[in-house]
Amino acid sequence: MYDPPRVLHLTISDRLGIADRANTGFPLPPCYTEPIMIQMLSKYGTIALVGLLVCAVRFLLRWKSLPNVLGMLDRGAVAAGRDLATLEHRVYYLDRWLELLPYNTKGNCFPRAVTLYWLARRAGCPVRLHCGIKREGLKLDGHAWLTLDREPFHEPSDQWRQYAVTFSYPELTVSEEGTHSRPTPTDSARVA
Repeated sequence: MYDPPRVLHLTISDRLGIADRANTGFPLPPCYTEPIMIQMLSKYGTIALVGLLVCAVRFLLRWKSLPNVLGMLDRGAVAAGRDLATLEHRVYYLDRWLELLPYNTKGNCFPRAVTLYWLARRAGCPVRLHCGIKREGLKLDGHAWLTLDREPFHEPSDQWRQYAVTFSYPELTVSEEGTHSRPTPTDSARVA
């Protein structure tokens, strides 16, 4: 009887000379880490992805309304499981990109919140984007931030508390409105 040869599926680790326990049965050394080349490709791929996303968000926001942009970014949204480790790296690179290429002199909260919305939804976090305003003398000032389970999500400061919410996405459903999931501003932030 003919016995076909056993076919091994080679992984990148195998091609680099490192045995893969799942495919070959050989144990990896206890101190095994990914080869440096794979780490670098992953890192620079993440940097490029976040940079392209920042540029795409800025471009889209110039030509489309915010609800339309968020609807486009929401397609294929929330992943099944939460990948917080990858999200942490992407948030770090997002902040570095916005330091390098600031949106305007007042801050980067708006493109940061919209870009982070896309990243967080893809990482399995059902976040909600909020935009708010507050009065500063005779002028109005705006801010954008994300929340997850009614708590600020990757918000670098507590300044979001000073703003009255004027826009939230996704919209609150009737059942959510009863749970007060929309952030409530302090009394000093209410616009007179």
